[in-house]
Amino acid sequence: MTFKIKPVTLKRRSAANKNTRPGKRPNIIVITTDHHSNTALASNGFNRHSPGSDRLANEGVAFTHATTTTEMCGPARCAMQTGMFPNYLGVPNNRWAGKGVKTQLLPPGCGIKTLPDYFKPAGYTCGFVGKLHMSGNPLEYGYDDFSNNNFKGRGKNRYFSSRTYAEYQKLKKVDFAAKPPVIDQTENALRYCHEDECYAMSGRLVNYTREHTYTACNFDEGKRMISCYKKLKNPFVVHINLDLAPHWPYIVPEPYASMYKADDFKPWANFRDPLSKHPLRSKISQNIWRTNDEPWERWAESLAKYYGLCAMVEDEANELLTFLDDENLSENSIVIWTADHGAVNGAHGIFDKDFRMVDEIYRIPLLVRWPMGNLAAGKRSSALVHNADILPTIMELSGISVPETMQCKSFVPALRGEEQMRGEIDFAFWSNGGDPSMLATVRAIRTHDFKYVFNAGDIDEFYDLKKDPAELENVIDEPAYAEEVKNLRKLMHQVLTETDDFCLPFARERLLGCKEKTSSAPLAHYLETPNDFGLRTNCPWHFK
Repeated sequence: MTFKIKPVTLKRRSAANKNTRPGKRPNIIVITTDHHSNTALASNGFNRHSPGSDRLANEGVAFTHATTTTEMCGPARCAMQTGMFPNYLGVPNNRWAGKGVKTQLLPPGCGIKTLPDYFKPAGYTCGFVGKLHMSGNPLEYGYDDFSNNNFKGRGKNRYFSSRTYAEYQKLKKVDFAAKPPVIDQTENALRYCHEDECYAMSGRLVNYTREHTYTACNFDEGKRMISCYKKLKNPFVVHINLDLAPHWPYIVPEPYASMYKADDFKPWANFRDPLSKHPLRSKISQNIWRTNDEPWERWAESLAKYYGLCAMVEDEANELLTFLDDENLSENSIVIWTADHGAVNGAHGIFDKDFRMVDEIYRIPLLVRWPMGNLAAGKRSSALVHNADILPTIMELSGISVPETMQCKSFVPALRGEEQMRGEIDFAFWSNGGDPSMLATVRAIRTHDFKYVFNAGDIDEFYDLKKDPAELENVIDEPAYAEEVKNLRKLMHQVLTETDDFCLPFARERLLGCKEKTSSAPLAHYLETPNDFGLRTNCPWHFK
């Protein structure tokens, strides 16, 4: 099968929803989990404990092929707050470039609009709970109120009196001084070691219950914030963002720690990835993590704890939905559950995110429910949507015009039952990194059938996802795929052009097969700002 390429634009105008009038605008509640695999949802075939996502999927729309825009928490969250792609924003990694060099994750006042800039002029109250992972706190980006585990919002918040985790502990009457939280972190815990640091992937037990966790504290603060905003009579946006749930090190309280056994999990098809015809970067990262030689039994023990932690999040989300019922807020509230990125959990022998464009890292949960919104309730959509597409989507559903310059696209058509998102070719675009060695500067385009990966400093990759869903065979040089490779390279060139990607000047020859001379020093403009490690000098805000 070949593609007929036609011009693709990421800058789409989305008209305001004609069925939504001022005064009737919906409330919006967005749950963002941390490091959450799409395999943990019943809508994707998970047949274990998942009451929260089950309910959202049955009463709303579940996107089975939703993806993040990048594998790193901070850049992914910057994209979600702006509706712009991370490579355009100039946010290549989470925070540190090494040797004390700190990157800027979209600093406040940089001139890039975030969610409150669109919703507050429309009469919305905007609140944020938990992990933002940007260069400032949510109040500096226009949110009215903020609560997380350490932030004391009194005197700074506009409407809501937030509580810190320490204050939450006192309410729950937990004396962690007398009862150390972690009572057993098994000696057999799967670990990865890098330089002088060692991290345990699978914890064991903690001697407190679910209600005493950071996760419960975040959900409790979210419910308190919603109750506060309900009294204001204005529509509201409340973001509930979890930190380390279900992110490793998977320290899990009972009954979740014992909910699953290692024997419940069989080896992934790509658990032992030989990395045939793969970039050098993949082999280096596998050696860095030092877990690719571990037996499956140790990985399975870790997975039992991971999915136990997912089950705990499920119960919290389900209680939030019950809370909305009790507050008579369910009918006109859009509830969205997504994640910043996925979880690889041993696929390809990888412990954690490692600059590889594999589905396990990029595919994420995405569920949307709005009882009054005429959505296709109970539908499973295979549309290739991003978590960064959420902002233009909720803007359209709320009757707020989406600017032409916003790169990400509303998926309201998919909520109404359509499948195609971006013209004739439905695709997702992923980006990661920007480092002087170019080993970790990677871009990918995924369609339903194929995946093309542009590796700036090494060989490219191409996978036939129908024949090889485990992504074990790189067929970039196979003659049978030459036409498909050519077409997706052209599409990649269009996307890099529209997102003003810094690597475009030295990617052009490979992507288009042209003889145009590339820069003799393609990294020159990039290295003019070495202290920003990956912030291209022509990025839209370039922090001074």
